[in-house]
Amino acid sequence: MAITIRLCLALLVQLLALQCSAITLDYENTIDTDSLVWSSGLDQPIWADKSAKQGGHLHLTTPSPILHWRRFGPETPTVISETLSKLQIPLLARHPNTDALIPMLISEWAINAAERQITLRIDPSSRWSDGVPVTTSDVIYTLLFLTSGGHDTEYQRNYINQILESITVHNPSEFTLHFYQWNNSVFDFLCDFRPLASHFYQSSDAWPYDFDWMIEPVTGPYEINSDPSPNEISFYRTPNWWGDKQKFLAYRFNPKQVTLTVQSAKTPAKFGIGSVDVINTTSDANWKSEWLRKLTLTKHINRLQFAHQGERPFAALVFNSSKHSAEQQRQIMARLPIAEALTFTSEMHALINNLIAQEPAEPVDIDVLYTDPADGSWLAELVLKSIKYNVRLHPIWVNQRELKFRLKTNDFDIALLKTSAKDDASTRFQSLLDLYQQPGPSWLIYDIPIKRYAYWQWLKLPATIGTRISSDIFDPFDPVTGGLFWIDRKLRADTLSQSDNEKIEERPPVIHDLHLSSDKEELNNKE
Repeated sequence: MAITIRLCLALLVQLLALQCSAITLDYENTIDTDSLVWSSGLDQPIWADKSAKQGGHLHLTTPSPILHWRRFGPETPTVISETLSKLQIPLLARHPNTDALIPMLISEWAINAAERQITLRIDPSSRWSDGVPVTTSDVIYTLLFLTSGGHDTEYQRNYINQILESITVHNPSEFTLHFYQWNNSVFDFLCDFRPLASHFYQSSDAWPYDFDWMIEPVTGPYEINSDPSPNEISFYRTPNWWGDKQKFLAYRFNPKQVTLTVQSAKTPAKFGIGSVDVINTTSDANWKSEWLRKLTLTKHINRLQFAHQGERPFAALVFNSSKHSAEQQRQIMARLPIAEALTFTSEMHALINNLIAQEPAEPVDIDVLYTDPADGSWLAELVLKSIKYNVRLHPIWVNQRELKFRLKTNDFDIALLKTSAKDDASTRFQSLLDLYQQPGPSWLIYDIPIKRYAYWQWLKLPATIGTRISSDIFDPFDPVTGGLFWIDRKLRADTLSQSDNEKIEERPPVIHDLHLSSDKEELNNKE
């Protein structure tokens, strides 16, 4: 009864938002949900390791300063906003190995493809981290919040309004979504949609800046437990988390605490003494470095190369046509050693025809705008490798808002446009490109289908190291592919107490091919 009353009280706020939203909200129950044919996805296999042990404190790094704790609004997306999104469980997910639909926040669903609609039943055990049950009120509020036009959520508003026609609410735990078209984009939407806690947003202060450092309730296993800081953020595991009893969430998300510290010049030294548990060494400069090899001879550190079929960024280097002629663009692009700056296994597809390497030409200085701090390392390598071709690149990090402004005002040399594959990449990329009004831009698409790591041996991986689509083996948060590893706390204590003078036999890197179920996936966890 209390949930129903709260749902009704929320209507006044929600209905006010309808004026700016293209979504139709219907409370007339015209569907007999008891007569529907429900699916649960529980026939699919689990991918977690039942021998995983909970506990320990995981120390990772993040590439950029922490500006706020918001998922949406101004100055998003950022690395941290994407991390915060992973703290929320989506409605549904695709099984990472079989691609079948599996339950997340939704325990059962009934599809009516002819009517372009799906009826969803919220898991009755699902809870926000403050103990409040998840209800249809949260789903409605989220849709209206993101599409109302007053929350600086332009991309989300356009995306939702283009795909979702209406929502029909049956009761606090069941609702039906009606779509304009019935295709794979429907399931992409369901697997990416993460509700907001309506009771938190409705009862709190003005959006957005009063929310910058407020701790949002989560449906996932970790919540922020930290003071505001631009350099560090900590997460604690929610006690008695509801997901521990769910088939596809159990035996995962094992560290009790996770701390992310902003990367700095001190990061390698911190890793060398065990204050950081794992570092990304994907670039050749790191993977083949003498520093890393020597470290494996004096420390109990493993190296891992993991090939995956996961989501890869849809990215492009876009030229400002007004600053360089078509011939100049062709010559400069031909001189940029893109593949050389990434890795020898990188896939690189050129959308420019007949690129032929040119003889060294006059030196040229070019600014490169980029928004993802994670691209800083390979751009730095690109700078070094481009010098021999008389191209002097100057990478400049900007936020999404500034990038859009500079595209609109034609104020750039080259812009690195990048979107996540899960966010309807080609459409979102085109919307960014549409901001640039000049004709004839040129671009290169790149992606990296491997990740490389150096990690301390107290981090334990399952025998099958990751899933088919695991793009980050040591991601502690992702609801589908994350949280598969665990910490051997005794081994950590014993390792850190050992002398640095101990001689350690050199161990070759573990090379994991593109999701092959073979001995190459086996990792010796007894070292």
